[in-house]
Amino acid sequence: MPEEFTLQTLGTQAGAAAAVGLVVQLTKPALKRFPHWIIRLYVLAWSWVVVFLALAASGGLTCQTALVAFFNGLLVAVMALGGYEVASDPACRKHHRPPGEEPGTGA
Repeated sequence: MPEEFTLQTLGTQAGAAAAVGLVVQLTKPALKRFPHWIIRLYVLAWSWVVVFLALAASGGLTCQTALVAFFNGLLVAVMALGGYEVASDPACRKHHRPPGEEPGTGA
């Protein structure tokens, strides 16, 4: 039986992004009440957790690799969120409605 996640796959950008995406999608119903920027911070936090834990579990966590892991966590978060969504709407304006405005009415 093939293994979906191993330490080796979590140590890759794609594996880490898949793990973060899975965690976020499974916990998303509890997060729907929060603004989108909070969700992005949540994804970033999970990205750092996965990257640092995978690196620590492999025995490769040092002061030098921690800096690289920090930036890899940023890349994993962008991958998990969807690069297009982050690049096309960095301020989350597409999802923002002024208070009192009903969806689809424009007023």
